[in-house]
Amino acid sequence: MPKTYTVRQVADLLGYSTNSIYAFLKEGRIKGIRVGKGRFRISQEEIDHLLKISPQTKIQADTTPAPEPEINTQKRLLKIPGLFDWYIGVASVILGASLFLFSKTSENFIFNRYDQWFFSLKVALITSGLGLLISDFVGKDLYSWRKLFRLIMFISYLSLAIIFGLTRDFQAFVIFGSIAFVLGVRFLIKLGSVSSFYGSIFLLLLFVPVSILFSKTFILPEIIASWSINPVIFWLFNFLVVLIGVALLRWARKYSRLVYWLILILSIISLGTLSWWNAQNIYWARALFLLITAVTVLFAPWWSFFNFSLRRDQLVIFSAFAVILSFFLTTILIIHLMQTNLIDYTRLQLKDKVAYGQLLVDDILESTQGSLEIYADHPLLINYLNGKYKESGNLMVFLRLIQASNPNLRRIVIMDKNGDVVAYYPNSSPLQDKNFRFRDYFEQAVTTKKTFISEVIIGVVDEPIVVIAVPIINEEKNLVGLITGALDLNSINNRLQQIANGSLGEYFLLTDSAGNFIAHPDKDSQPTTGPYIQVSQKLIHKPNWTITAQANSSQVLVPGRATLLSVYLVVGLAVGGVVILLLTMYPRIISRIDGL
Repeated sequence: MPKTYTVRQVADLLGYSTNSIYAFLKEGRIKGIRVGKGRFRISQEEIDHLLKISPQTKIQADTTPAPEPEINTQKRLLKIPGLFDWYIGVASVILGASLFLFSKTSENFIFNRYDQWFFSLKVALITSGLGLLISDFVGKDLYSWRKLFRLIMFISYLSLAIIFGLTRDFQAFVIFGSIAFVLGVRFLIKLGSVSSFYGSIFLLLLFVPVSILFSKTFILPEIIASWSINPVIFWLFNFLVVLIGVALLRWARKYSRLVYWLILILSIISLGTLSWWNAQNIYWARALFLLITAVTVLFAPWWSFFNFSLRRDQLVIFSAFAVILSFFLTTILIIHLMQTNLIDYTRLQLKDKVAYGQLLVDDILESTQGSLEIYADHPLLINYLNGKYKESGNLMVFLRLIQASNPNLRRIVIMDKNGDVVAYYPNSSPLQDKNFRFRDYFEQAVTTKKTFISEVIIGVVDEPIVVIAVPIINEEKNLVGLITGALDLNSINNRLQQIANGSLGEYFLLTDSAGNFIAHPDKDSQPTTGPYIQVSQKLIHKPNWTITAQANSSQVLVPGRATLLSVYLVVGLAVGGVVILLLTMYPRIISRIDGL
């Protein structure tokens, strides 16, 4: 009958506490046979596999005190976490930190008013990730804390998936929903750490590329409906994918090293490509999340070695992975500083442009007002309104001359002191028999006998206009009428937009005191809130008007190819350095990998 050992004996042999051995049995790292409630027996073959000792040096029988193998003569300083715990802990810290960066994620959250939940999710991810890593490192007496941190992670990832689903971002829904799904499965069934990680990889590689093919205007219920799939069948399919993926990798790991490494290499390349694609599109959070996933895949085959290393090995391993995490966090900090500098530089440029735009609009208002005031004193107008001159043909020539000398006017109207229209040009819209004494600009100009510039009003053809009204005063200082000019808002808007850099999403807004748009690049869609860099300034000639220059943050902060290469090169150097360090200091890693 094959020799077997109790949990206590195995703990003594491997240098672990009994609680750690029970945890390894539960997670599937050590294979044992249950012989009763809370009682296990571990075979000699499993012990040999773990210790890699020869048959000549097998452990003594149950009744004989077992000598400690040389590999375990030193006490363990820290417990290396399970593969999935390491992955989800580090990935959560990186995800939480990267969510502080600007990305199109931020844009979606702001527009859909979920930003109030954003900060809580960031903090929850960082604290639960660090908490899980620390509790796993410390070990035996913190099992309840580990469960708590996993629960917080599950809620956080599920919340992210729901919010991204509501913001119609299918790819983010898939990424974070997949992780929430695996975390949920681990709560329901005893899914091992390695199996959980492999299941996550298969879900990401299956659904993330598919999600990129769909427009983000779709949300999951619509996609499921378009495929005529029952939601229950959809989630059962997810579960089946996890089981098949885990079974395939476990089979390849045991029977075909070539297939196993081929699957891992293809997974690393695929995840790295997906990460690069997301970074190009300013989705930093999911880009770095996928990147740390690829890094974890690289170290997955070595994990069993990490679990049974010496005290000095643990220090090196712990330091090495701390370096990887610190490099990721440093990269996030560098990206944040770059974004901050770009925003500051763009704001300085916008400040100069808005100052130029202010001068432009003030000059248009001042020159147009001055021109109309000069023509208001012309004897032809005064005599015509006084009834001394009845030749309307010369008056129309006079109006055409005014319009030709003022390209910023789209219509000129002459009205008498009662508000009745006397003449107008051009005559594309019928204004005869119209009376404008009810208009605010007429009342202000008549009451004060001073020039008045209106706010945005709706004209007779149901379009927004701004009117400059100038009183016509005769020699006796009596008001005999008004000359009004409607500004050509399209011309003003075009001249302002020419100052802006359209490739960076820059544009100008000009608003009156009520916030109505005088100039805007798109009158049908007028976003005034969101992730914009903007600088505003009041006009001088019309102090209650505001001119604003805005730049779309998403376009300003698009990373260049050199920036992306630098980011991925820094992370690659850190990971490569850790791999070289481990291979150089511990050549026996190769022999252990051969036994996986």
